[in-house]
Amino acid sequence: MGLSQVVSSGVSIVRAISSIPWPGTAALEVALVWMKKGPWSGLRILNGKPAEDITSLLTEKGSVDGDPFRLNSNLEVSYIGSYVLGKGFILLPEQAEELIKLNNRNSECIFPYINGDDINSKPDVSPSRYVINFHDWPLSKSGEGCWESSDEKQKKEWLKSGFVPVDYPGKVAEDYPDLLEVIRNQVMPERTRRDEFGNYKLRYPLFLRWWQYADKRPALYEKYSQTPKAIIKTQVSGTWAFEKFATRCVFDQKVVVIFDVQWGVLQSLLHWAWATKYGSTMGSAGYNYNPTDCVETFPFPAYSESVEEMGEKYRRVRAKLMRQNGEGFTKLYGKFNNPENKKYEINELRDMQIGLDVAVLIAYGWEDIRLEHGFHETKTGVRFTISETACRAVLDRLLALNHQRHAEEEAEKAALPVLAPAKRGRKPEDLGGQITIDL
Repeated sequence: MGLSQVVSSGVSIVRAISSIPWPGTAALEVALVWMKKGPWSGLRILNGKPAEDITSLLTEKGSVDGDPFRLNSNLEVSYIGSYVLGKGFILLPEQAEELIKLNNRNSECIFPYINGDDINSKPDVSPSRYVINFHDWPLSKSGEGCWESSDEKQKKEWLKSGFVPVDYPGKVAEDYPDLLEVIRNQVMPERTRRDEFGNYKLRYPLFLRWWQYADKRPALYEKYSQTPKAIIKTQVSGTWAFEKFATRCVFDQKVVVIFDVQWGVLQSLLHWAWATKYGSTMGSAGYNYNPTDCVETFPFPAYSESVEEMGEKYRRVRAKLMRQNGEGFTKLYGKFNNPENKKYEINELRDMQIGLDVAVLIAYGWEDIRLEHGFHETKTGVRFTISETACRAVLDRLLALNHQRHAEEEAEKAALPVLAPAKRGRKPEDLGGQITIDL
């Protein structure tokens, strides 16, 4: 049972430490919680400090109660990259080049492959490796029968097995023998491992369709093919950095890909406050930016030209710094969050952040909130961010807006006409070939 269910059953959290390293050898973070069955009127302590109340998220309670809802308007906005499952899929640049030289047609199935390390460590945020991608194609055209004259059930069976008839109109992995040989030699043995009893170690259908990724994410790539630019972020990271991206590629499973929202809103510290509250903490690795918790629940403001302009200025300043110093996001934001670093160019980036946050605040119409930017203590140490008081005010407003939008979506759904189920009539009697009209 989750902590929110425990609290809703009448249990009070009286003391909590939201995150500390596990005392054993495992690299884990744990939370310590002291609870009492029933109400509690005494002092509450959160992370060593007095708190008026403690939520099931192990944060101090704000003025708005409840958890955020997933918003229907955000359900096709964010995605996780592909779970490749097989090191043999991944190629170094020289390996990719050699395979393309062998047969130029191989380039159709070799894609740049971007992961979290590329995003956070490379000044130009570019992929450093490549990957073989057979999409959801069958393995070969060695199946018996005729595709054209078969019904849908039979076609599904062929696709499920990976062996389709010779007249199958689409591509198959065996159309690219050089690439399939790599996968057969370097991925197939790993994916088809068996235990001492002869059972496959991996779940179905991973051992059966060893030439395909474990999770192909077709909805992500369909969306990416239709949208000129996406926004990407490393899923687990202590660095708060988003980037626009438009390269034909395969995204790693630890990359979050976002569409149809303003980059400046995501990069703002208002969104950071939301994501760090409702996302999970991964110890020294930073925060887990989970799309379900951090994006699908987030109530975005209406489009703002001011946010767009400030966002582009911010990105230009940041990109210039990264190019000049040959640094990625991790090193740059390490300086950004270091109170000892008072260099002009870092202060300029901080000023860009303040300007962006104010523009986002205005887009919401919340100019009365004082953000009080500065160096403040957070779950992952001292950072240049908005004050705890400002965080609480922003989170209260965002949660109230989330609840309002959810209520509006539910009301809109309830107002839709309900289609009555089709009535099931009796089987008509045999009328000896007479023509009848059902009135």
